[in-house]
Amino acid sequence: MDSTRKPVTQLEQEVDAPCRRVSEGEVTVAAIRSGQVDSVGRQDADRILVIDDNRDSADSMKMLLELFGHNVEVAYAGPAALVLARSFHADVVLCDIGLPGGMDGYAVAQALRQTAGMEKAYLIALSGYGQEEDRRRSREAGFDLHLTKPIDFSGLQKALATRAPRT
Repeated sequence: MDSTRKPVTQLEQEVDAPCRRVSEGEVTVAAIRSGQVDSVGRQDADRILVIDDNRDSADSMKMLLELFGHNVEVAYAGPAALVLARSFHADVVLCDIGLPGGMDGYAVAQALRQTAGMEKAYLIALSGYGQEEDRRRSREAGFDLHLTKPIDFSGLQKALATRAPRT
């Protein structure tokens, strides 16, 4: 056995060590993984749909969000996202704007707002463009928030934790 590798039990103990939250006290990774609490200590984890044609980016985001207790599904194209949305009924949608294939993120947002069960979902645009014109287009398409890539995960967590319910 490689002497630099830690025994599995030691790794498990380190992973289950309490994570400090400034305003929430302590939350363990085990509690997050079990679904007892989410990343900010809430009892209700979000159902999140990630839509991104970059498979590595989408799959990485899914893994991170699941680590923090969320139930996550991924679609790699707009039409596939709409099909998935009909059955998954996400609380939150993270959608890349620059999707290929004739249905960009703006079109996805507009279609989601017309999809039964998705009218109140919190839509977050993910884009490499962050000028005011880009943000305006996102709002007009139905997005609630526009985040510029690369995504700051702690900022995303804060946005998820503090979002206002959509009426």
